[in-house]
Amino acid sequence: MSVKVAKPLLDLLSIHPETFQDLTGGYLLYWIIRITLIFPAYQVLLLLFGALFFQFKFFWEFEKKILKRLGLKRLFKGDD
Repeated sequence: MSVKVAKPLLDLLSIHPETFQDLTGGYLLYWIIRITLIFPAYQVLLLLFGALFFQFKFFWEFEKKILKRLGLKRLFKGDD
């Protein structure tokens, strides 16, 4: 689902593979940007669907664990 959300978001930002074709490694840069957008979209959708199915608390704890492992522990200071 997050992959489907990334396409309209990239269209909204006018980011297309053709935009980067003149750059060396432009195709790779396009995919790096796309994946960078997919990850946060996945996180938000995970919480949204968790709330929709009354499992928000479980998925919120899961999200906190993922974000802490990514080095964002300071966002959840005192939330152990």
